[in-house]
Amino acid sequence: MQKIEKKAETIINSQVRDSGGKIIFGDNTLCSQFLRDYIPLPYLKDVQPEDIEDVSERFVPLFAEERNADRVKKVNIRGENPFFLVSLIEHKTYVDYNVCMQIFRYMVYIWDAYEREAEQKQEGISKRADFKYPVVLPIVYYEGAENWTVPTDFKSRTQQGEAFGKYVPDFEYYLVPLKDYSNEELLDKADEISLVMLINKLQSAEDVEKFRRI
Repeated sequence: MQKIEKKAETIINSQVRDSGGKIIFGDNTLCSQFLRDYIPLPYLKDVQPEDIEDVSERFVPLFAEERNADRVKKVNIRGENPFFLVSLIEHKTYVDYNVCMQIFRYMVYIWDAYEREAEQKQEGISKRADFKYPVVLPIVYYEGAENWTVPTDFKSRTQQGEAFGKYVPDFEYYLVPLKDYSNEELLDKADEISLVMLINKLQSAEDVEKFRRI
């Protein structure tokens, strides 16, 4: 059992360049600050580190090696049903037009696992009218220097998506493009995550010099 857990951790941490995003989404304190500071949902304004559980090893190893920087979190909000957070960490210098499908795969796996666990506790519960699947909040954290030109909706990635309208699965992911936040904006937040994101912005010698000055 111990060897299996060690192997899963090795797989998840195999991409060295993803370390900036991994620090944010791998640490519950930083992750809670990120949700409070950068995701404009009143639902998340009081989320705390102890509300977050990392369940990445259940889902991330199911996908290709290049996706092993991603994180899946189970977030328990007091007095509310828990939801799942999927964070795709994009560190590439080019944009990835297939992130919507990658997110959709995570969603399906999460809902399938949730249904199977519920059925194990109470057989037939998923067939009841009051059975609900949890919300999955998809976030793309982009550290690249180029503008992110990928549409944030899933329907635009399907042929005749608009023509078939409501019969095509659709959702949007929330994009956090690090390059769009100025050093001053990050400094004003005055918390741990602002420093991590300032360091993550370093792409060139000029960026390093600006960082030294502030």
